[in-house]
Amino acid sequence: MNSEDYYVYVYKTLEGLPFYVGKGKGKRYLRHLYEAKENKTLKHKIINSILDTGECPIIEKIIENIDSELALFIEKEYINHYGRFDIGTGILTNQTNGGEGPPDWEDMSEESKMRQLSGLIQYTKFDRVVDDQYRHNMSVGAKLRHL
Repeated sequence: MNSEDYYVYVYKTLEGLPFYVGKGKGKRYLRHLYEAKENKTLKHKIINSILDTGECPIIEKIIENIDSELALFIEKEYINHYGRFDIGTGILTNQTNGGEGPPDWEDMSEESKMRQLSGLIQYTKFDRVVDDQYRHNMSVGAKLRHL
């Protein structure tokens, strides 16, 4: 991957209403489907309510093949345009105004990397709780990868 492999993506309801916007590269846009099992945020609840119908949220890449700085700028502008539900300015479930993004792995301190890795331990094949919802989310994610 090079410095222009970033994109900005949006999650939408089945009716086409945006509810989350993010910046990423690779398969980052699919991560929210896997995280939805945690059901901790309004974003997760919306994703789960869509998955419960047997459908997938609409996921669109707004713009692709841009650098990280431009992706962060566009993410911030998009969030500003639609506003955040949590602070009463709009409809998006984003919990920040965007533009900061998670640091790239190479730029993270060793301590931050260890925190990230320890948080992922619960998802290893030995510790993972596999239930019907998990199987469903994995199936949906697998289908999306082939789009």
